[in-house]
Amino acid sequence: MKLGKHTSFDILIALMFLAFVISGLCIYKDYGISIDEPTERKSEIVSYRWMNRFLFDRGVFVDEGTEDLENYQDKYYGVAVQMPLVFIEDVYQLITHTPMTTRSIYLMRHLYTYGLYITALFFFYRLLLNLFGSKPLGAAGVLMVYSFGRFFAHSFYNIKDMVFVSMFTICLYFAEKVISSEYDKKWCLIFSIISAFTVSSRIVGALLPLIILLIPIIRYIIRRQKLPLASMGIICLAYPLWILITPAAWLDPIRYSINCAFTFSNYNILEGDKLFGGQWIPNETTPPDFYLRWMGMTIPLVYQLFIISGLIVFPVHVIKKTNHLPKKLFIGIAESILLLTLLYQIIKRPAIYNDWRHVFFLYPIMILFAVLGIKLIFDTLPTKIKVLTAAVLSLSIVYNFIMIARNHPYQYAAYNPIGQQMASGYEGDYWGVSYYQHLLWIAEHNKEVKSVTTHFPIRGYMKTNYLMLTEEQKNQVRIPNVDTDYRIVWLSAPMDYYWIDPETGKEPVIDGYEEVNPITSYGIKLSSLYQKVQ
Repeated sequence: MKLGKHTSFDILIALMFLAFVISGLCIYKDYGISIDEPTERKSEIVSYRWMNRFLFDRGVFVDEGTEDLENYQDKYYGVAVQMPLVFIEDVYQLITHTPMTTRSIYLMRHLYTYGLYITALFFFYRLLLNLFGSKPLGAAGVLMVYSFGRFFAHSFYNIKDMVFVSMFTICLYFAEKVISSEYDKKWCLIFSIISAFTVSSRIVGALLPLIILLIPIIRYIIRRQKLPLASMGIICLAYPLWILITPAAWLDPIRYSINCAFTFSNYNILEGDKLFGGQWIPNETTPPDFYLRWMGMTIPLVYQLFIISGLIVFPVHVIKKTNHLPKKLFIGIAESILLLTLLYQIIKRPAIYNDWRHVFFLYPIMILFAVLGIKLIFDTLPTKIKVLTAAVLSLSIVYNFIMIARNHPYQYAAYNPIGQQMASGYEGDYWGVSYYQHLLWIAEHNKEVKSVTTHFPIRGYMKTNYLMLTEEQKNQVRIPNVDTDYRIVWLSAPMDYYWIDPETGKEPVIDGYEEVNPITSYGIKLSSLYQKVQ
């Protein structure tokens, strides 16, 4: 796995990341709008308006939302990482005297989310390089993350979970720097800043700074090692920095902090059902194997084998050898975060809404252990096994990229071959992003204006994706509620909303309509468009 000319491999790494950037620029317009994106933008606008009024007594570019941030229902969602997007909207209107089009706003957001993700992958590469000292292994780890279909699609429009994945991954890099440098003040300062923004993305991000603060205390208790008080104080700056970048916390920081922690410890405010194992179950009902089953069905099988091998072998490797203790300490922290998070879900069973996106941040940690498993194979086993391992991994990565290309832009419904056999019993397009492709199909296949509605009583998913159409396309499509030329049938709607007949297992027959544009991904049907028979 070693290369004689490191500069040559550096060029390959640069080309790999350049390919990531170019591919994103080529396809970012292909994705619709998730139902959460307008909600997130509204939260940012509410905070931005309040902050401008509070600090500068200034009205801003848009009247959306409320000026009453203190009583705003979503005030516990952090907005710091996404706030630059609202600032750009504001500056654009100040310069041009016209607001950005809705399409431009969300395309900008997709590029921003993807750009943050690619930045995080670069830090992940550097983290793997620091831990394992191998550029090829670092590249393999990055490719195993990037070739995961669900991450690939979500990295454009999932402004909640994927933004946190990106921030948490960057935070992991600097946490390792703090540990390996024995709490050097420079790294502690950078880590505290990144931690503040990570916690703003999601409160569970506070785990890393808390753990990093706890390690010296444990060392002092067990070994009487001197406490790095100055460095620990610098890390503690993460909390006031988090308050500083969270406008909703300015008036009462302590109460806000406590309420925020309790709110997200068991986030259960959305009524509704989720499809799991062929049954629609309430959101607040979470089976103990919820995350494990989703992970098992979606993570590529070869990657899973390496992940499991790394998790199993690491404790044995620590016992046998005592060198590189800071690196092993960091890897032990990563394993603890992974296992304790899964254990918490199994025991506590908090409310969960859609697949395992709430813990997507665990996937880079999993791949870290996959890389560890691969490294141990190359360090200890015969050449034939090494060659076989490299071949299997390479074929798996290539296969997953082929599947991403073949199922574009519906990679968010990616399942591994075993998961595909069970996928009909689970949610596919739970955010309704496929509505965008149906609306595009209508606009592009008709010269005259056509009307469309959804066969699902709640039309918010369709209206959200209507915002992504160009003005010319919008002129081709109307969305009244009755007697329309087209009807969209959405698989993620519960059976009570007319998708699958629970007795016959057949799709609905809509009187007077015929199916014209079914959408499938990884062999699973996500939604379909029905046209009125003339």
